[in-house]
Amino acid sequence: MPLERRLKDFLRRAERLVVMLIGNEMRGDDGAALTLRDLPRGERVVVIDCGPVPENFTGVVRRLKPTHVLLVDAVDFGGENGEIEIFDPHQLVMPSFSSHRMSLRLLSRYLESEVGARVILLGIQPKSLELGEGLSPEVKLSVDVLRNLLIKVFEEVGLL
Repeated sequence: MPLERRLKDFLRRAERLVVMLIGNEMRGDDGAALTLRDLPRGERVVVIDCGPVPENFTGVVRRLKPTHVLLVDAVDFGGENGEIEIFDPHQLVMPSFSSHRMSLRLLSRYLESEVGARVILLGIQPKSLELGEGLSPEVKLSVDVLRNLLIKVFEEVGLL
């Protein structure tokens, strides 16, 4: 199923969405999600720049009481450089899937149980996670396309 359709299906009944941007700008494409920090916000959409430690923001998310949480992170799922895929965080079993301390699977379980929110992961396939590099051209292009897609979907499901 196409990415846009899957996002719309996930967000169809969303009353409040929290977008958690996860990554480290010092490690090449690991900072991809953080470039989305300029996504439009509104009463029903909150965007949080979590950096490399999303677990530090669970209290904020809990206070916001979202119905839906969208985790966005660079993850190595074996796709083409810059490829974007949606994952059910419960299916994440590889400890190296993300480069951050707390596993995304554990984070999503916590958010679902403590906040009562539905959670999905938007994963961006990195080309390089080397220290000191900026975004690769492939990942930069994908993030630009993703930004426009998210805005379109948020508007179409009535979040913006």
